[in-house]
Amino acid sequence: MSKNKQVILFIVEGITDQSALEPIMKNILEEKDDKIKFRVLHKDITSHKDSKTNNIKKKLGEEINKYLDTYKLKRKDIREVVHLIDTDGAFVPDTNIEEKNEGEIEYTEDKIKVKNISNLKERNKRKTEIVKLLYKTDQICRIIPYKIYYFSRNREHVLNNKDGTITEEEKNVIADEFSEEYENNIEEFYKFMCCSSGDVGDEYEASWKFIMKGTNSLKKYHNFHIYLQLLRTRYGDLSKIENVLFDDK
Repeated sequence: MSKNKQVILFIVEGITDQSALEPIMKNILEEKDDKIKFRVLHKDITSHKDSKTNNIKKKLGEEINKYLDTYKLKRKDIREVVHLIDTDGAFVPDTNIEEKNEGEIEYTEDKIKVKNISNLKERNKRKTEIVKLLYKTDQICRIIPYKIYYFSRNREHVLNNKDGTITEEEKNVIADEFSEEYENNIEEFYKFMCCSSGDVGDEYEASWKFIMKGTNSLKKYHNFHIYLQLLRTRYGDLSKIENVLFDDK
C-alpha cells in the first residue's frame, strides 16, 4: 500500500449497515489520502454471550487481524478503526423491562417487552459493561486508533425512522434506498446527520454518558455526526455546510 494511503476500517454488525453507509463514506473520501473499508461481523460483538470486559479487546483484535491477513496488510496500514453499534435499548433501567407472553422482543420509546426478562437483563448488563470500556478505549491492537459510535435504538431507527420490528427483506430495501439517496449528495447527507434533533452534542464522551441515562437508548439518537465532523476537520470542506453548531441535550 502507498506510504501515505491508509485504510479507515469500519466495523459493523450487519450487511445492511455496510449497504447503507459504505457507498456514501467512500464517496466522501473520494480522491482523498485515505480509503474506506468495511468489516461485517454478522453479530453484535458488544452483547454476544461469549463477550466479556476481559476479552472484548482481544475479540475485536482478532477480527481486525483477520482483515489484515485477508488483504495482506500491516497494522500501520490502518489509519483508524470506526466501530458502529446499535444501542438496542441496552442501557435502560431494569424497571423499564416488561414481560410478554409470546412473540419477538418489542421496543417502545420507554420500555422493552420480552418473553425472558432474566436473559435480557443479563444481555443489557453485559453490553453496558463492555460499551463503557470501549468508549474509553483509544487504541486497539496496541497501535491502531479506535472509536466506537452508536445508533439508537438501531440504525434503521435513526436513518430510516423505522420504529417497530422490520423484516430482513425490508432492512435490505431501506438500506439500499438510503445509500442511493445520499451517495451522490454528500451535502444533504451531512445536513441529515449533523443538523437533526437526533444528534447528541459535539463531545464524544458526553454523548455516551447521555445515551446511557434513563431510557435514552430506546429513543432516536446517534453520535455518528461527531465522526463526520472530524472528517470535515481532517480533510477540509467535504460538504458546503458552514458553522454547524450543536446544542448539548
